[in-house]
Amino acid sequence: RLVVVLADMPFVTPKLINQAIAATSPTTPATATDGQNPSPPAGFPASYFDALLAITGDHGAGSILASCPHTNLVQTSAAHLFDIDTPEALRQAQAMRVEQ
Repeated sequence: RLVVVLADMPFVTPKLINQAIAATSPTTPATATDGQNPSPPAGFPASYFDALLAITGDHGAGSILASCPHTNLVQTSAAHLFDIDTPEALRQAQAMRVEQ
């Protein structure tokens, strides 16, 4: 298995990463979701490694997940999946209180 975790998502917890790993089966990937959007962390079985290595651009593994016939979902809050891509998002994150 391979797990994808992004450094700009500071509220992802070890527990959530472990849940994504546990939800990954030998044939089916898993990803976190807030109930609306899939998001890292995401786990992939070995059968997806070649597709992951072929990724280009900044859409990453999300493009692979979007093409999967089935993905196991790990429910979490939107706050845990907060992504810091801009200075404004960094300011928002600094003001947030997220239960770990």
